[in-house]
Amino acid sequence: IFNINVYPNPFNQEATLFIQSSNNNKTQVQIIDMMGNLVWNEQVNTNTTVAVGNDFANGTYIVKVLNETGEQTIHRMIKSN
Repeated sequence: IFNINVYPNPFNQEATLFIQSSNNNKTQVQIIDMMGNLVWNEQVNTNTTVAVGNDFANGTYIVKVLNETGEQTIHRMIKSN
């Protein structure tokens, strides 16, 4: 089981993603804009922080996290000025 935290949210420069998990493994993180475009797609380790969004346009994004066993969680984040 894992959990995703995005802070600050909304953000104006960059946001920090923290994917909390009971074991340290890799997850696939995809960030999708409201038009359905994949704007960020990386494999990251759980229980570490990742900075994202510095080059994103203002708007709402969906953060989708998929772990190695196929479980997924979805979170919304907003970039604004």
